[in-house]
Amino acid sequence: MPRARPAAPAVPAPLSATDETLAAFRKVFLSKPPYVSGVYSIDKTGYLLYYGGSGNPRCIDLANASESDLQALSDACQPATFGRNDVDVYDESYRKAGKMDAGEFATKFDPEGSGLLDLIWPDFLSDGGDTKQRVVCELYKLNVYGQDSFFKAHKDTPRSDTMFGSLVIVFPTPHSGGALILRENSKEWTFDSAMEVLAGDVPKIGYIVFFSDVEHEVARVTSGFRVTLTYNLYFNAKSTTPANALLRQPDLPSRVSQVGKELRATLSSLLAREDFLPSGGYLGFGLRFMYPLDMKKPVAVIGDSLKGCDAMIKIVCDELGLPNSLKAMYRSTSDVYDGMRVFVARDTFWKGTGPHQQIDTEVGCPYETYTNKTSIVLRPAGAPPLTDYKRRVKPTEEVKWITEVPKDYNVVKSTYMAYGNEAQIEYAYGRPIIIARVKSLAERNWIAEVTTTGPTEEKDARKGSDDARAGLGEARAGVENPET
Repeated sequence: MPRARPAAPAVPAPLSATDETLAAFRKVFLSKPPYVSGVYSIDKTGYLLYYGGSGNPRCIDLANASESDLQALSDACQPATFGRNDVDVYDESYRKAGKMDAGEFATKFDPEGSGLLDLIWPDFLSDGGDTKQRVVCELYKLNVYGQDSFFKAHKDTPRSDTMFGSLVIVFPTPHSGGALILRENSKEWTFDSAMEVLAGDVPKIGYIVFFSDVEHEVARVTSGFRVTLTYNLYFNAKSTTPANALLRQPDLPSRVSQVGKELRATLSSLLAREDFLPSGGYLGFGLRFMYPLDMKKPVAVIGDSLKGCDAMIKIVCDELGLPNSLKAMYRSTSDVYDGMRVFVARDTFWKGTGPHQQIDTEVGCPYETYTNKTSIVLRPAGAPPLTDYKRRVKPTEEVKWITEVPKDYNVVKSTYMAYGNEAQIEYAYGRPIIIARVKSLAERNWIAEVTTTGPTEEKDARKGSDDARAGLGEARAGVENPET
Protein backbone atom coordinates (compact mmCIF):
# COMPACT_ATOMS: atom_id res chain seq x y z
CA MET A 1 0.00 0.00 0.00
CA PRO A 2 1.57 3.27 -1.05
CA ARG A 3 2.47 5.69 1.72
CA ALA A 4 0.85 9.07 1.82
CA ARG A 5 3.18 11.81 0.78
CA PRO A 6 3.88 14.39 3.45
CA ALA A 7 2.24 17.71 2.86
CA ALA A 8 4.47 20.26 1.28
CA PRO A 9 5.59 22.95 3.72
CA ALA A 10 3.55 26.08 3.56
CA VAL A 11 5.19 28.78 1.50
CA PRO A 12 4.95 32.15 3.22
CA ALA A 13 3.14 34.78 1.24
CA PRO A 14 5.50 37.23 -0.44
CA LEU A 15 5.89 40.53 1.36
CA SER A 16 4.41 43.61 -0.19
CA ALA A 17 6.74 46.42 -1.21
CA THR A 18 5.70 48.33 1.93
CA ASP A 19 6.34 45.38 4.22
CA GLU A 20 9.75 44.76 2.63
CA THR A 21 10.69 48.38 3.26
CA LEU A 22 9.57 48.16 6.88
CA ALA A 23 11.30 44.83 7.49
CA ALA A 24 14.61 46.30 6.30
CA PHE A 25 14.28 49.33 8.56
CA ARG A 26 13.30 47.28 11.61
CA LYS A 27 16.56 45.33 11.38
CA VAL A 28 18.50 48.59 11.51
CA PHE A 29 16.33 49.91 14.33
CA LEU A 30 17.23 46.98 16.59
CA SER A 31 20.79 46.43 15.41
CA LYS A 32 22.84 48.51 17.85
CA PRO A 33 23.64 46.87 21.23
CA PRO A 34 22.20 48.80 24.20
CA TYR A 35 25.59 49.36 25.82
CA VAL A 36 29.19 50.53 25.30
CA SER A 37 32.12 48.95 27.14
CA GLY A 38 35.90 48.83 27.23
CA VAL A 39 38.99 49.57 29.31
CA TYR A 40 40.54 52.98 30.00
CA SER A 41 43.74 54.30 31.54
CA ILE A 42 43.38 56.99 34.22
CA ASP A 43 45.69 59.01 36.44
CA LYS A 44 47.01 57.03 39.41
CA THR A 45 45.16 59.29 41.86
CA GLY A 46 41.89 58.05 40.38
CA TYR A 47 42.46 54.68 42.02
CA LEU A 48 42.49 56.14 45.56
CA LEU A 49 39.42 55.42 47.67
CA TYR A 50 38.78 56.85 51.14
CA TYR A 51 36.35 55.32 53.61
CA GLY A 52 35.78 54.69 57.31
CA GLY A 53 34.79 58.21 58.35
CA SER A 54 36.46 60.30 61.04
CA GLY A 55 36.41 57.44 63.53
CA ASN A 56 38.51 55.07 61.44
CA PRO A 57 39.76 56.83 58.29
CA ARG A 58 41.30 54.56 55.72
CA CYS A 59 42.63 54.82 52.17
CA ILE A 60 43.06 52.06 49.63
CA ASP A 61 44.86 52.18 46.30
CA LEU A 62 42.67 50.04 44.06
CA ALA A 63 45.47 49.74 41.47
CA ASN A 64 47.84 48.11 43.98
CA ALA A 65 45.57 46.66 46.66
CA SER A 66 46.62 43.64 48.71
CA GLU A 67 44.22 40.88 49.64
CA SER A 68 44.16 42.14 53.25
CA ASP A 69 43.37 45.69 52.04
CA LEU A 70 40.47 44.40 49.94
CA GLN A 71 39.21 42.22 52.78
CA ALA A 72 39.16 45.26 55.05
CA LEU A 73 37.19 47.21 52.45
CA SER A 74 34.76 44.32 52.09
CA ASP A 75 34.35 44.08 55.87
CA ALA A 76 33.50 47.79 56.04
CA CYS A 77 30.62 47.33 53.59
CA GLN A 78 27.00 46.66 54.46
CA PRO A 79 25.21 43.66 52.93
CA ALA A 80 23.71 44.73 49.61
CA THR A 81 19.93 44.56 49.39
CA PHE A 82 17.70 44.70 46.33
CA GLY A 83 14.20 45.93 45.56
CA ARG A 84 11.37 43.44 45.31
CA ASN A 85 7.78 44.61 45.02
CA ASP A 86 8.61 48.07 46.45
CA VAL A 87 10.46 46.61 49.46
CA ASP A 88 14.20 46.43 50.13
CA VAL A 89 15.09 42.77 50.65
CA TYR A 90 18.26 41.06 51.87
CA ASP A 91 18.44 37.59 50.34
CA GLU A 92 21.81 36.01 49.59
CA SER A 93 20.15 33.48 47.31
CA TYR A 94 19.44 36.35 44.90
CA ARG A 95 22.18 38.86 45.64
CA LYS A 96 25.37 38.41 47.60
CA ALA A 97 27.63 41.47 47.72
CA GLY A 98 28.74 44.36 49.90
CA LYS A 99 27.85 48.01 49.35
CA MET A 100 28.61 51.55 50.47
CA ASP A 101 26.31 54.45 49.71
CA ALA A 102 27.85 57.52 48.07
CA GLY A 103 28.00 59.44 51.34
CA GLU A 104 30.09 56.76 53.05
CA PHE A 105 33.23 57.01 50.90
CA ALA A 106 35.18 59.40 48.67
CA THR A 107 37.00 58.75 45.43
CA LYS A 108 39.49 60.72 43.37
CA PHE A 109 38.07 59.22 40.18
CA ASP A 110 36.03 61.67 38.11
CA PRO A 111 34.26 60.29 35.00
CA GLU A 112 34.19 63.71 33.36
CA GLY A 113 37.59 65.01 34.40
CA SER A 114 39.27 61.78 33.34
CA GLY A 115 37.96 62.16 29.79
CA LEU A 116 36.02 58.90 29.98
CA LEU A 117 32.66 60.51 29.25
CA ASP A 118 34.03 62.19 26.13
CA LEU A 119 34.99 58.73 24.95
CA ILE A 120 31.64 57.15 25.80
CA TRP A 121 29.01 59.65 24.63
CA PRO A 122 29.60 59.67 20.87
CA ASP A 123 29.03 55.92 20.62
CA PHE A 124 26.42 55.49 23.34
CA LEU A 125 24.23 58.43 22.36
CA SER A 126 24.90 58.42 18.63
CA ASP A 127 21.40 57.24 17.74
CA GLY A 128 20.11 60.44 19.31
CA GLY A 129 22.96 62.49 17.94
CA ASP A 130 20.87 65.59 17.28
CA THR A 131 19.44 65.77 20.80
CA LYS A 132 20.32 68.76 22.99
CA GLN A 133 19.77 67.27 26.45
CA ARG A 134 22.15 68.04 29.24
CA VAL A 135 23.40 65.00 31.09
CA VAL A 136 23.94 64.34 34.79
CA CYS A 137 26.32 61.61 35.95
CA GLU A 138 25.53 60.96 39.63
CA LEU A 139 27.65 58.72 41.86
CA TYR A 140 25.35 56.07 43.34
CA LYS A 141 27.19 53.26 45.15
CA LEU A 142 30.35 51.30 45.66
CA ASN A 143 29.99 47.52 45.53
CA VAL A 144 32.42 44.81 46.57
CA TYR A 145 31.86 41.30 45.25
CA GLY A 146 34.04 38.77 47.06
CA GLN A 147 34.44 35.10 46.20
CA ASP A 148 31.08 33.44 45.45
CA SER A 149 29.30 36.82 45.29
CA PHE A 150 26.77 37.48 42.51
CA PHE A 151 23.59 39.35 41.59
CA LYS A 152 20.88 37.57 39.63
CA ALA A 153 18.96 39.12 36.71
CA HIS A 154 17.40 42.50 37.43
CA LYS A 155 16.83 45.97 36.06
CA ASP A 156 18.16 49.11 37.68
CA THR A 157 15.57 50.86 39.80
CA PRO A 158 14.29 54.07 38.15
CA ARG A 159 14.92 57.05 40.45
CA SER A 160 13.51 59.75 38.17
CA ASP A 161 11.50 60.00 34.97
CA THR A 162 14.66 61.43 33.36
CA MET A 163 16.96 58.54 34.34
CA PHE A 164 18.16 56.77 31.23
CA GLY A 165 21.22 54.70 32.03
CA SER A 166 23.88 53.38 34.36
CA LEU A 167 27.67 53.59 34.24
CA VAL A 168 29.67 50.89 36.03
CA ILE A 169 33.41 51.26 36.68
CA VAL A 170 35.40 48.08 37.44
CA PHE A 171 38.73 48.60 39.21
CA PRO A 172 41.83 46.45 38.48
CA THR A 173 41.68 44.46 41.72
CA PRO A 174 42.74 40.79 41.43
CA HIS A 175 39.64 38.71 40.73
CA SER A 176 38.15 36.24 38.29
CA GLY A 177 34.56 35.76 37.28
CA GLY A 178 32.02 38.49 37.95
CA ALA A 179 31.17 39.13 34.29
CA LEU A 180 28.25 41.45 33.61
CA ILE A 181 25.66 39.78 31.40
CA LEU A 182 23.05 41.91 29.59
CA ARG A 183 19.89 40.67 27.90
CA GLU A 184 17.35 42.23 25.57
CA ASN A 185 14.62 40.06 24.12
CA SER A 186 16.43 36.98 22.77
CA LYS A 187 19.88 38.62 22.61
CA GLU A 188 22.61 38.37 25.23
CA TRP A 189 25.95 40.16 25.65
CA THR A 190 28.74 39.52 28.17
CA PHE A 191 31.24 42.06 29.47
CA ASP A 192 34.03 40.17 31.26
CA SER A 193 36.47 42.85 32.37
CA ALA A 194 38.48 40.75 34.86
CA MET A 195 41.20 39.72 32.41
CA GLU A 196 41.33 43.02 30.52
CA VAL A 197 41.81 45.34 33.50
CA LEU A 198 44.68 43.22 34.81
CA ALA A 199 46.47 42.75 31.48
CA GLY A 200 49.77 44.57 30.86
CA ASP A 201 52.01 46.56 33.15
CA VAL A 202 49.80 49.65 33.41
CA PRO A 203 46.57 49.34 35.44
CA LYS A 204 43.31 50.25 33.73
CA ILE A 205 39.68 50.52 34.70
CA GLY A 206 36.92 48.63 32.95
CA TYR A 207 33.76 50.53 32.08
CA ILE A 208 30.33 49.70 30.78
CA VAL A 209 27.45 52.10 30.21
CA PHE A 210 24.02 50.73 29.40
CA PHE A 211 20.39 51.76 29.33
CA SER A 212 19.00 51.13 32.78
CA ASP A 213 15.90 49.21 31.66
CA VAL A 214 18.08 46.49 30.10
CA GLU A 215 18.05 43.31 32.15
CA HIS A 216 21.47 42.39 33.52
CA GLU A 217 23.18 40.22 36.10
CA VAL A 218 26.57 39.85 37.75
CA ALA A 219 27.96 36.33 37.33
CA ARG A 220 29.52 34.60 40.30
CA VAL A 221 32.98 35.80 41.32
CA THR A 222 35.22 32.73 41.48
CA SER A 223 38.19 34.34 43.24
CA GLY A 224 39.41 37.66 44.62
CA PHE A 225 37.39 40.86 45.00
CA ARG A 226 35.49 42.69 42.26
CA VAL A 227 35.22 46.38 43.23
CA THR A 228 32.91 48.69 41.26
CA LEU A 229 31.47 52.19 41.28
CA THR A 230 27.98 52.73 39.84
CA TYR A 231 26.71 56.04 38.49
CA ASN A 232 23.13 56.90 37.59
CA LEU A 233 22.70 58.84 34.33
CA TYR A 234 19.98 61.43 33.84
CA PHE A 235 18.81 63.69 31.06
CA ASN A 236 18.31 67.35 31.99
CA ALA A 237 18.82 68.58 35.55
CA LYS A 238 16.26 66.59 37.56
CA SER A 239 18.65 65.06 40.03
CA THR A 240 19.87 65.46 43.58
CA THR A 241 23.28 66.41 42.19
CA PRO A 242 24.16 70.13 42.70
CA ALA A 243 23.93 72.34 39.62
CA ASN A 244 27.70 72.74 39.40
CA ALA A 245 28.02 68.99 38.78
CA LEU A 246 26.00 69.18 35.56
CA LEU A 247 28.03 68.03 32.63
CA ARG A 248 28.56 70.07 29.52
CA GLN A 249 26.70 69.11 26.38
CA PRO A 250 28.24 65.82 25.16
CA ASP A 251 30.43 66.15 22.09
CA LEU A 252 28.15 64.08 19.92
CA PRO A 253 29.31 62.94 16.49
CA SER A 254 28.75 65.15 13.48
CA ARG A 255 27.72 62.17 11.41
CA VAL A 256 24.05 61.36 11.08
CA SER A 257 22.70 58.46 13.11
CA GLN A 258 22.31 55.37 10.94
CA VAL A 259 18.85 54.81 12.41
CA GLY A 260 17.90 58.43 11.68
CA LYS A 261 19.18 58.21 8.12
CA GLU A 262 17.32 54.97 7.41
CA LEU A 263 14.12 56.16 9.09
CA ARG A 264 14.04 59.35 7.08
CA ALA A 265 14.56 57.43 3.84
CA THR A 266 11.91 54.88 4.82
CA LEU A 267 9.25 57.45 5.72
CA SER A 268 9.98 59.59 2.67
CA SER A 269 9.61 56.53 0.44
CA LEU A 270 6.38 55.37 2.06
CA LEU A 271 4.73 58.77 2.16
CA ALA A 272 5.38 59.20 -1.57
CA ARG A 273 3.45 56.00 -2.37
CA GLU A 274 -0.09 56.47 -3.65
CA ASP A 275 -1.29 53.36 -1.81
CA PHE A 276 0.15 54.33 1.59
CA LEU A 277 -2.50 55.87 3.87
CA PRO A 278 -4.07 57.71 0.91
CA SER A 279 -6.72 59.23 3.17
CA GLY A 280 -4.27 60.08 5.91
CA GLY A 281 -4.00 58.58 9.38
CA TYR A 282 -1.14 57.80 11.76
CA LEU A 283 2.28 56.26 11.72
CA GLY A 284 2.75 54.07 14.78
CA PHE A 285 6.07 53.40 16.48
CA GLY A 286 6.59 50.77 19.12
CA LEU A 287 9.57 51.86 21.21
CA ARG A 288 12.60 49.66 21.77
CA PHE A 289 13.28 50.69 25.36
CA MET A 290 11.23 50.99 28.53
CA TYR A 291 10.99 54.21 30.56
CA PRO A 292 10.39 55.27 34.17
CA LEU A 293 6.75 56.30 34.27
CA ASP A 294 4.65 58.03 36.88
CA MET A 295 1.04 56.85 36.60
CA LYS A 296 -0.13 60.27 37.79
CA LYS A 297 1.50 62.19 34.94
CA PRO A 298 0.86 62.34 31.18
CA VAL A 299 3.13 60.08 29.17
CA ALA A 300 4.40 63.11 27.24
CA VAL A 301 6.58 64.22 30.18
CA ILE A 302 9.26 61.72 29.14
CA GLY A 303 9.51 63.20 25.65
CA ASP A 304 12.90 64.78 26.36
CA SER A 305 14.23 61.54 27.89
CA LEU A 306 13.91 59.19 24.93
CA LYS A 307 16.92 56.93 24.44
CA GLY A 308 19.03 56.04 21.42
CA CYS A 309 17.01 54.87 18.44
CA ASP A 310 13.74 55.86 20.17
CA ALA A 311 14.96 59.47 20.29
CA MET A 312 15.60 59.39 16.55
CA ILE A 313 11.92 58.62 15.87
CA LYS A 314 10.84 61.93 17.34
CA ILE A 315 13.76 63.83 15.77
CA VAL A 316 13.00 62.55 12.26
CA CYS A 317 9.25 63.06 12.59
CA ASP A 318 9.86 66.63 13.72
CA GLU A 319 12.15 67.30 10.77
CA LEU A 320 9.61 65.87 8.34
CA GLY A 321 6.91 68.07 9.83
CA LEU A 322 4.87 65.14 11.17
CA PRO A 323 3.08 66.17 14.40
CA ASN A 324 3.85 63.44 16.91
CA SER A 325 3.22 62.56 20.53
CA LEU A 326 3.85 59.88 23.12
CA LYS A 327 0.84 57.84 24.14
CA ALA A 328 -0.18 55.11 26.51
CA MET A 329 -1.74 52.37 24.41
CA TYR A 330 -4.32 49.72 25.17
CA ARG A 331 -5.78 46.92 23.11
CA SER A 332 -9.32 45.58 22.83
CA THR A 333 -9.73 42.22 24.54
CA SER A 334 -11.27 40.47 21.56
CA ASP A 335 -12.07 40.83 17.86
CA VAL A 336 -15.57 42.11 18.40
CA TYR A 337 -15.75 45.02 16.04
CA ASP A 338 -16.20 43.76 12.50
CA GLY A 339 -13.77 40.96 13.27
CA MET A 340 -10.83 43.22 14.16
CA ARG A 341 -9.01 44.24 17.28
CA VAL A 342 -8.46 47.94 17.87
CA PHE A 343 -5.96 49.97 19.87
CA VAL A 344 -6.73 52.96 22.07
CA ALA A 345 -4.01 55.62 22.37
CA ARG A 346 -4.32 57.90 25.40
CA ASP A 347 -2.35 60.75 26.96
CA THR A 348 -2.41 59.02 30.34
CA PHE A 349 -2.82 55.55 31.72
CA TRP A 350 -6.41 54.53 32.11
CA LYS A 351 -7.14 54.26 35.83
CA GLY A 352 -9.61 51.47 35.22
CA THR A 353 -6.85 49.15 34.05
CA GLY A 354 -3.78 50.21 35.98
CA PRO A 355 -0.82 48.24 34.66
CA HIS A 356 -2.86 45.91 32.43
CA GLN A 357 -2.37 45.71 28.69
CA GLN A 358 -6.00 45.60 27.61
CA ILE A 359 -9.23 47.51 27.89
CA ASP A 360 -12.47 45.60 28.20
CA THR A 361 -14.24 46.13 24.90
CA GLU A 362 -16.61 43.22 24.94
CA VAL A 363 -19.97 43.54 23.18
CA GLY A 364 -22.13 46.07 24.97
CA CYS A 365 -19.21 47.91 26.60
CA PRO A 366 -19.91 51.61 25.96
CA TYR A 367 -17.43 53.25 23.61
CA GLU A 368 -17.13 56.19 25.98
CA THR A 369 -15.77 54.08 28.86
CA TYR A 370 -12.36 53.71 27.27
CA THR A 371 -12.04 56.97 25.35
CA ASN A 372 -11.85 60.61 26.30
CA LYS A 373 -11.41 63.94 24.54
CA THR A 374 -7.75 63.33 23.77
CA SER A 375 -7.76 59.58 23.11
CA ILE A 376 -7.61 58.06 19.64
CA VAL A 377 -9.01 54.70 18.56
CA LEU A 378 -6.68 53.17 15.99
CA ARG A 379 -7.63 50.53 13.44
CA PRO A 380 -5.19 48.73 11.13
CA ALA A 381 -4.36 50.52 7.90
CA GLY A 382 -6.77 49.48 5.17
CA ALA A 383 -9.40 48.18 7.62
CA PRO A 384 -12.97 49.44 7.27
CA PRO A 385 -14.40 51.99 9.71
CA LEU A 386 -15.29 50.73 13.20
CA THR A 387 -18.91 50.06 14.09
CA ASP A 388 -20.37 49.07 17.44
CA TYR A 389 -22.82 46.28 18.10
CA LYS A 390 -25.64 48.47 16.76
CA ARG A 391 -23.66 49.02 13.53
CA ARG A 392 -23.09 52.66 14.33
CA VAL A 393 -19.86 54.07 12.93
CA LYS A 394 -17.45 55.27 15.62
CA PRO A 395 -14.58 57.74 15.19
CA THR A 396 -11.36 55.89 14.41
CA GLU A 397 -8.10 56.53 12.58
CA GLU A 398 -6.00 54.23 10.42
CA VAL A 399 -2.52 53.37 11.72
CA LYS A 400 0.46 51.79 9.99
CA TRP A 401 3.07 50.45 12.37
CA ILE A 402 6.55 51.44 11.26
CA THR A 403 8.24 49.61 14.12
CA GLU A 404 6.56 46.64 15.70
CA VAL A 405 4.45 46.96 18.82
CA PRO A 406 6.36 45.19 21.63
CA LYS A 407 4.56 42.39 23.40
CA ASP A 408 5.03 44.17 26.72
CA TYR A 409 3.73 47.60 25.73
CA ASN A 410 2.27 49.50 28.68
CA VAL A 411 3.35 46.88 31.18
CA VAL A 412 4.19 49.15 34.08
CA LYS A 413 5.27 46.34 36.39
CA SER A 414 6.46 43.24 34.59
CA THR A 415 7.97 40.09 36.09
CA TYR A 416 11.36 41.53 35.19
CA MET A 417 10.62 44.65 37.23
CA ALA A 418 9.88 42.61 40.35
CA TYR A 419 13.62 42.73 41.08
CA GLY A 420 15.63 45.95 41.02
CA ASN A 421 18.77 47.23 42.71
CA GLU A 422 16.62 48.95 45.34
CA ALA A 423 12.95 49.42 46.22
CA GLN A 424 11.08 52.21 44.45
CA ILE A 425 7.45 53.22 44.64
CA GLU A 426 7.07 56.42 42.63
CA TYR A 427 8.37 55.19 39.28
CA ALA A 428 8.12 51.91 37.42
CA TYR A 429 9.14 50.87 33.94
CA GLY A 430 6.64 51.06 31.12
CA ARG A 431 6.71 51.17 27.33
CA PRO A 432 4.59 53.83 25.63
CA ILE A 433 4.31 54.39 21.87
CA ILE A 434 4.78 57.31 19.49
CA ILE A 435 2.17 58.18 16.90
CA ALA A 436 2.69 60.71 14.12
CA ARG A 437 -0.09 62.37 12.17
CA VAL A 438 -0.02 61.91 8.38
CA LYS A 439 -1.99 64.07 5.99
CA SER A 440 -3.76 62.66 2.98
CA LEU A 441 -1.79 61.92 -0.17
CA ALA A 442 -3.02 65.09 -1.81
CA GLU A 443 -1.77 67.21 1.10
CA ARG A 444 1.65 65.70 1.65
CA ASN A 445 3.41 66.26 -1.67
CA TRP A 446 5.61 68.82 0.07
CA ILE A 447 7.55 65.91 1.60
CA ALA A 448 9.49 65.51 -1.65
CA GLU A 449 11.00 68.98 -1.18
CA VAL A 450 12.94 67.95 1.96
CA THR A 451 13.93 64.34 1.24
CA THR A 452 17.25 65.19 -0.36
CA THR A 453 18.91 66.08 2.97
CA GLY A 454 19.47 63.88 6.01
CA PRO A 455 18.57 64.90 9.57
CA THR A 456 20.72 67.76 10.87
CA GLU A 457 22.69 67.94 7.58
CA GLU A 458 21.17 71.01 5.93
CA LYS A 459 19.64 73.70 8.12
CA ASP A 460 18.65 75.78 5.11
CA ALA A 461 16.26 73.07 3.95
CA ARG A 462 14.26 73.46 7.13
CA LYS A 463 13.06 76.95 6.24
CA GLY A 464 11.43 75.63 3.10
CA SER A 465 9.81 72.76 4.94
CA ASP A 466 8.58 75.19 7.63
CA ASP A 467 6.91 77.27 4.92
CA ALA A 468 5.32 74.13 3.48
CA ARG A 469 4.02 73.11 6.85
CA ALA A 470 2.58 76.55 7.42
CA GLY A 471 0.71 76.17 4.16
CA LEU A 472 -0.95 73.06 5.50
CA GLY A 473 -2.26 74.95 8.46
CA GLU A 474 -0.57 72.69 11.00
CA ALA A 475 -0.36 74.52 14.31
CA ARG A 476 2.55 73.37 16.42
CA ALA A 477 0.33 73.61 19.46
CA GLY A 478 -1.50 70.58 18.15
CA VAL A 479 1.45 68.23 18.52
CA GLU A 480 0.44 66.90 21.92
CA ASN A 481 -3.10 66.26 20.72
CA PRO A 482 -2.60 65.48 17.03
CA GLU A 483 -6.16 64.30 16.61
CA THR A 484 -7.51 67.80 17.13
